[in-house]
Amino acid sequence: MHKLKLASVLAAGLLSAAAASAASVTLDFNGVTAYGSVADFYNGGTDYAGASGTNYGVSFTGSVLSLANDPINGQYFTGAPTSTVIYSNTGNGDGSSVMNVAGGFSGALGLTYASTSAPTIVNIYAGLNATGSLLASFSLDPNSDGCAVDSPACVWTAVSQGFSGVAESVDFSGNSPFTLFTNISINTVPLPSSVLLMSFGLAGFALFSVRRRAA
Repeated sequence: MHKLKLASVLAAGLLSAAAASAASVTLDFNGVTAYGSVADFYNGGTDYAGASGTNYGVSFTGSVLSLANDPINGQYFTGAPTSTVIYSNTGNGDGSSVMNVAGGFSGALGLTYASTSAPTIVNIYAGLNATGSLLASFSLDPNSDGCAVDSPACVWTAVSQGFSGVAESVDFSGNSPFTLFTNISINTVPLPSSVLLMSFGLAGFALFSVRRRAA
C-alpha cells in the first residue's frame, strides 16, 4: 500500500509540474534602468545598462524604451501604478517596438496605458518580431490630453484584449512616444500535449512497476 501511495504521489507531482508551466505574468518594469532599452531584462539577460529581472522568457526590441521621473530629467507622468513605464521610440534601436514571447502566450493581453496622442494601435501576432498571422488589433484612445503641461500623462486606463490561438509577439509601433505602457500581463502557454502524455506515461509505468513487484 505504501508503494501504491508513492506511485500516486509521483503521478500527481508530474501533473502538477505540467500545470505549473502555464503561468500568469505581469511586467511592471520596476527595476528596469530608465532612459534606455528594456531589451532582455525579462529574458534571462539584461537591459541596456546591465540590470536584470525575473526570467519570464519575454524580450523587447531596441525601440522599446523605459521611462521614469527624476529631478534632473523631469516629470513625465503622474498617478502611474508603477514607478517605471515603457514607450515606443521607433527612431531608436532597430526601428520597431515589439515584445517577443518565444514560448508563446494565449487568451488575452492586458496592459495599462496613458496617452496624450492620437489613437494608438497595438497588434498581436502569431510569430516573433511581428510576423505570422495577425491575431488581434486594437486601438487605445487618448486619455491624458487634458493633463498639465508639466505632467503630460496623468490618467491611466487598464485594458484587456482577447484573441484566439497562440501569440508570440506584440507590436507597439503604431503610436508615438506620447503613449506610455505598464503592467503588461500575459498567460504563458502550458506544456505541449506530448509532454503531458509523457507525464501520464511515466506515472503509469511507475504504478505498473510497483504492482508488479507487489505481485
